[in-house]
Amino acid sequence: MKTKIGKLAEMLKMDVAALTAEGADLGPILEAAAGAIAAAGARESKLLAALKDSLALTDGDTLDTVAGKILPLVEKGKQDAVALKDLQTRVVDLESKDRDRFIDTLKAEGKLTEGMLTWAKTQTVLQLTEWAKVQPVVVPPLRIVRPEDAPADGALALSDNAIAIARRCGLDPAAVAKANGLKVVG
Repeated sequence: MKTKIGKLAEMLKMDVAALTAEGADLGPILEAAAGAIAAAGARESKLLAALKDSLALTDGDTLDTVAGKILPLVEKGKQDAVALKDLQTRVVDLESKDRDRFIDTLKAEGKLTEGMLTWAKTQTVLQLTEWAKVQPVVVPPLRIVRPEDAPADGALALSDNAIAIARRCGLDPAAVAKANGLKVVG
């Protein structure tokens, strides 16, 4: 903890030894002190003038008048802080919804797999947009067959690619085809 002499020396930008030396000339010390007090007074005056102008105060205003002008501003600041927090929450929610819709689009285009969803949800729409520009289709888009367009039972077959994938995964292509209502060709 600094001593009072140490604090005074720091404020006056003087050496402690010079302040405490026996027979020290008080003239420069008092001049430095007067300068520091004047500088502090000037800063305080500027601050008070700025506050007076901002609050439209006059020299005759009482403390109650000043408080009556400041307290509503403090309350308004609190209300604005709450409103800002609400807006920030709305923005986050909207960004999340936009990202989720874009993720659904990327899935439909075959550029995003189920295994990539956790990662995709950590990205912004802008990041996903840039990523999607260079991302190839990794999952063939699903072909939806309407009931009226569906071929007779067993007319649809498991493709050669699907058979190869099933074998690489250690699955029986016939079982995969049967589970999907298809027949195996080849």
